[in-house]
Amino acid sequence: MAPRHRSGPVDSSTRCKLAVTLALQSCLTLGSLVMLIWWPGTWCPHSRQGTVGPGNLFSEFRRGGTLMRLARLLPLFLVLLLVSCFSAQAEGPVDGPQATPGQAQEAISVREGLTPPAAEQSVPGELIVKFRPGVSQAYRAAAVAAEGAVLRRHLLVPGYALVRVPPGQEEEFLARLEANPRVQSAERNVTRRVTFTPNDTYYSYQWHMPQVQMEQAWDVVDGSGVVVAVIDSGVAYEDYGGFVQAPDLAGTSFPAGYDFVNTDAHPHDDNGHGTHVAGTIAQTTNNSQGVAGMAYGATIMPIKVCDSEGSCPLAAIVDGVMGAADHGADVINLSLGGSYASAEETAINYALSNGVVVVASAGNAGVSSLDCPSCYPGVIAVGATDYNRDLSWYSSYGCGRDGHCLDVVAPGGDTSADLNGDTYADGVLQQTFDFACGGSGDFTAFVYCFFQGTSMASPHVAAAAALLLDADPSLTRQQVGDCLRDTALDRGATGYDTVYGHGLIQVKDALDSCGAEPDFDGDGVPDNADNCPETHNAG
Repeated sequence: MAPRHRSGPVDSSTRCKLAVTLALQSCLTLGSLVMLIWWPGTWCPHSRQGTVGPGNLFSEFRRGGTLMRLARLLPLFLVLLLVSCFSAQAEGPVDGPQATPGQAQEAISVREGLTPPAAEQSVPGELIVKFRPGVSQAYRAAAVAAEGAVLRRHLLVPGYALVRVPPGQEEEFLARLEANPRVQSAERNVTRRVTFTPNDTYYSYQWHMPQVQMEQAWDVVDGSGVVVAVIDSGVAYEDYGGFVQAPDLAGTSFPAGYDFVNTDAHPHDDNGHGTHVAGTIAQTTNNSQGVAGMAYGATIMPIKVCDSEGSCPLAAIVDGVMGAADHGADVINLSLGGSYASAEETAINYALSNGVVVVASAGNAGVSSLDCPSCYPGVIAVGATDYNRDLSWYSSYGCGRDGHCLDVVAPGGDTSADLNGDTYADGVLQQTFDFACGGSGDFTAFVYCFFQGTSMASPHVAAAAALLLDADPSLTRQQVGDCLRDTALDRGATGYDTVYGHGLIQVKDALDSCGAEPDFDGDGVPDNADNCPETHNAG
């Protein structure tokens, strides 16, 4: 079914677009007037229009009097207007007919732009406290109460607790608690941001799959037997209450997960981000519909730590990482990020010490500094590339803590461009909710939507790790990381650099280097088990 434009309710995003249209019309009208009044002046249009989605016209008039000087202010007005509009959750969908509840919408949509990085937020009235070794739980509660606060619950990370204080007085209570002899440190409960040749109908639009050698890799393994925890906004994994399973996840396996936001056993996605991320890892593949997932045989453990707005409390992330590590996750994907937090680093170190491969997105601020948790040593930090295999304009790079720097890059896309000429934006294509792509509907209406971001790059690497573990379950987490780094396609400066890390992951090359072939001779020894590189300290 050919995609067509669809109009929906006038939400905040639509109102922004209408405002931009009116502003542009005003700009053009004034421009015409200026040219009529003062013909010798020069009109110089500068276009920033992409192939896909609404275009943006920026005009500048040069020379002239008062009218000209007023005209020069119009671009500034437009820029300010566009910044406010494009901070909406989704922009300019190009999609098809309304979805039938519970059915996949046979259309492709575009989510354009990224929410600009905002100042880090925290949960009002909540702190995370680390107690000194040897302080019992009873004394912890007493110590907190002595400062006028309430111990809400103990986190899964040993020694840490979530503490309730009066909203607006967080700084005062941070000082008071840190002065308590039983307390080692205290910090705000900050929130993170939610910084795939199969026969699937829209596989031809998944340019990112051939770039990481998936067509060759699928001939070898599919990720079976590997559990990947998607610690995110949840996943549309089951029919329950007002939620339904995403149609293109119908063949994907899901063990028990948990919702650390609403504290229940049903980690449903109410944002769309987690479902899109899970699809890149293990979307049902070769089923003659929709799109493909890299490790489609893998099991997805849904762990919800982010709410419907994409805000992810630190306490939920910490417990999510601990819970995934304790309940059988082989790989953890964290497509989110923020500043350093000791409780989070402790949880990450716990997962690493239990042999879990932890993969995280580098961040979308486009700066030479890694977001956490990708900043922690041992985590595979992932940057994003576009269709040309160049670093995406928004992707962060560089280093984090203790000399840990960017490891690899993977496709994250660019929804402002159509470099491959397929008439669609060069984002990463997966299934998610219609409303998450600028449309309408509830948790039963789905579309195939292009997203961009290091959030989309990270699951490519998590899926690659799952494929390696399927090929050779004896690989350690360090060996998995080493293999992905050692076989990556070098980009940028020759050899390792902190912009591209070791380069763009190449899954088939990694499997050839590290993945044990099937035991055809039946001697119980993988046929190429000795091909893995020696372990080295690359982060």
